[in-house]
Amino acid sequence: MRQRRLNWETPLLLFIGSLSWSLTMIKSGLPTKWGLGFWGANGHDAIWHLSLIESIKQGFPVVNPLFSPTPISNYHWGFDLIIALASKWTGLSAGVLYFQILPPLMAIAIGVLTFLLIKEWTGSKKAANWATFFTFFGGSFGWFITYLRSGQLGGESLFWSQQSISTLINPPFALSLVFLIGGFYLVIKGLNPKFPLLVLQIIIFGLLFFVKSYAGVIGLAGLTIIAFWQVLIKKQLVGLWRAGGAIIITVLLFLWTAPQSSGLLVLEPLWFPRTMIEAPDRLFIPKLAEAFNAYLFLGLYSRVIILSILITTVFILGNIGTRILGLIYLLNLLKGNWRERYFDLALIGMSLIALIFPLVFVQKGTTWNTIQFFYYGQIFVGWTAGIEIARLKISKPFYKKLLLLSIILFTLPTSFSSLYYNYLPNRPPATLPFNELSALNFLKREPPGTVLTYPYEKPALTQLPEPPIPLRKYTSTAYVSAYSGKPSYLADSVNLDILGVPWKQRHEQAMKFFTAGDTFMAMRFLRDNRILYVYLSEDQVLPGSVRELGLSAIYSQAGIRIYRVDGL
Repeated sequence: MRQRRLNWETPLLLFIGSLSWSLTMIKSGLPTKWGLGFWGANGHDAIWHLSLIESIKQGFPVVNPLFSPTPISNYHWGFDLIIALASKWTGLSAGVLYFQILPPLMAIAIGVLTFLLIKEWTGSKKAANWATFFTFFGGSFGWFITYLRSGQLGGESLFWSQQSISTLINPPFALSLVFLIGGFYLVIKGLNPKFPLLVLQIIIFGLLFFVKSYAGVIGLAGLTIIAFWQVLIKKQLVGLWRAGGAIIITVLLFLWTAPQSSGLLVLEPLWFPRTMIEAPDRLFIPKLAEAFNAYLFLGLYSRVIILSILITTVFILGNIGTRILGLIYLLNLLKGNWRERYFDLALIGMSLIALIFPLVFVQKGTTWNTIQFFYYGQIFVGWTAGIEIARLKISKPFYKKLLLLSIILFTLPTSFSSLYYNYLPNRPPATLPFNELSALNFLKREPPGTVLTYPYEKPALTQLPEPPIPLRKYTSTAYVSAYSGKPSYLADSVNLDILGVPWKQRHEQAMKFFTAGDTFMAMRFLRDNRILYVYLSEDQVLPGSVRELGLSAIYSQAGIRIYRVDGL
């Protein structure tokens, strides 16, 4: 009797892919001999999310933990709400949920849902496995350029876009993939669903914008394309009900959470390709950049167009790397019969949005933020690359195996180098020292109130200590809010720019408080701004005596001092 072949490829792929993704997160937030360690972008981005989660846990309306007492706006905090609720219901700390529990769960969910979606879409297990491979390990050709220049692997974002290995360091992006992939899987399984499934589909896509605004734009566009296909080809209205219901939920959540988000996008064509060749920390081809600017200045527009096409092509192909095979699939769709290929049509529309937005628009305040549209395009082209590889017709098995091995070997260096250099070293780049952690735990038990910290000033390179660098010197972060649960008067200027908050006047006022030497003015400043706590580290001093400022010292240990404003 013939034995059934053991299916090990898919489980092994899901295990290795989920593990590699999780390694970017699970070490952060845990004790090291230097304090709580933070690797990669977790030294800034994770701190922002933890501060917002703590603010949500305090109740509604949600206060901006970086700019108390103003409410949060221009941000979609669905992921942070989920963590806050889970933390309150389970009693687990937000940090444990954020770093150790949710990342592996999201990684597994994205891998499984990708496999199920592609298998349901194509009927090919091989295509599903390859699409899952690219979802987990897709990378740019930046490693190749870096190796030629320095002899080392690296260059994940040399062409601007982050790659698959960094998915979990942007948890709202990761969660949006769970919603997006899961939502379209349910649509393919139930194009004409019964009422309960239709409601579930509407809720999933309606919440997508609340989880990640970029995903909301892309996902609702894909859903709308399917709706019109159903009307025009199948003469069915259910797609319009599905898309319309999701859009209504999206609009209601938008009006509740981000009513002032209009005007955040600024028209700036080809900003990413141009800065890619201009910036020393990107691809950096200065002669090409000089030529482009010279042609533009001289009005040689035909040459400007040629160079624009060239650098845009480099931007796209450099970022998608070996997923370039997916473009073949997308181009072949133009010659096919579309009458039954509704998801293909949606995929083309969503891919075009993911490409066009970052090539045309930048975000006010933090210019580079719109590159996140491109992340979704890389996911989609990874799926189509997997399908195209599964279709390969090569007569000689040796050459086919050689080609497939080459694709794998040219794809993996991005994931390997990012993990090896950024996330696996024992010494973290940033840390929250134990003396500060103890002080913040004390502050967490105190009554609610706004905290004033010394305004962050970027130290000169010669003044930076050897890693790990304490968070207070690492970059402008909201670490005091994240680990005390108290909102800050001013923190994390990077995210304040993203949120469109005019923070510079507060920075000047806070600096004046600490440096002007006018104790009466300083005392009035604390009371006028309803500041209840002042938090200082070893090298930071008050502008006058505790008595003159109307303060009471409530904590003083290991160089950290916390004062409470009397009478508030």
